[in-house]
Amino acid sequence: MISQSLVKEFQRLLGKEQVFLEETDRATYSYDAAVLEPVMPAIVLRPGTSEELGQMVRLCHENSLPLTVRGAGTNLSGGSIPGRGGAVVLTTALNQILEINEADLYAVVQPGVITAKLAAAVEAKGLFYPPDPGSMAVSTLGGNVAENAGGLRGLKYGVTRDYIMGLTFFVATGESVKTGSRTVKCVSGYNLAALLVGSEGTLGVISEITLKLIPLPAAPLATPATATCIPPSSPTAATGKSGPGSRPPWTPSSKRPWNWAGRSPANTASVRPKPASWKKSSERAP
Repeated sequence: MISQSLVKEFQRLLGKEQVFLEETDRATYSYDAAVLEPVMPAIVLRPGTSEELGQMVRLCHENSLPLTVRGAGTNLSGGSIPGRGGAVVLTTALNQILEINEADLYAVVQPGVITAKLAAAVEAKGLFYPPDPGSMAVSTLGGNVAENAGGLRGLKYGVTRDYIMGLTFFVATGESVKTGSRTVKCVSGYNLAALLVGSEGTLGVISEITLKLIPLPAAPLATPATATCIPPSSPTAATGKSGPGSRPPWTPSSKRPWNWAGRSPANTASVRPKPASWKKSSERAP
């Protein structure tokens, strides 16, 4: 049972409208897209800044309140189903694209940015963010990182982990950790960003993501073509005259001038002759 003093502290930091206590509100965040039993959280919190997010993490830790981070809840692994009697922290209000660097090919975003929104924003600048989970129209980038999401483009371009350049996240005590860089080469220190990708929020709460971008691929070109089928009963087909919209008369295969090797008489010179020792199967010794 969550204490009233802790509820009041959450309301003081976030505002009452961002702290959800009603059962109908809490039930909305008791399940995700996984086919698993819903679990009712004790409270749902919606911070609006990275600083507020860190304070929520710290308060939950200090009060031994189980914490589950949630984006759009579209995952199929149960990663955002809360612990019984715990708190759900929503990242949907942290939805700003902080930077798109066209020269160095990277973007800095908050975890609540919708995947399709980033893809459209970088495409408008001639750049490309390939990961395309099936729920990209509603899924958040923080959830993509937590689940290492991918889509149909993964076969050619890879999945989310292949585009993570750096992360800023909060550990359980509420301390902020920054890992990775905005450069192509970063080999100093532990690769904590790679460790967090796919961890489903168990190792830290992501507050900022640096993503690699690539140039937008050239659009494929296609030329439409039409074909006219002339029925055998048409005058053109009957006369066999050549010209626009006509075709030669049809000849049965039994009357076509093909030799035994399947080549036309004009090409018989290219047919390799049978050796003198060759015999029919009926003439061969048993």
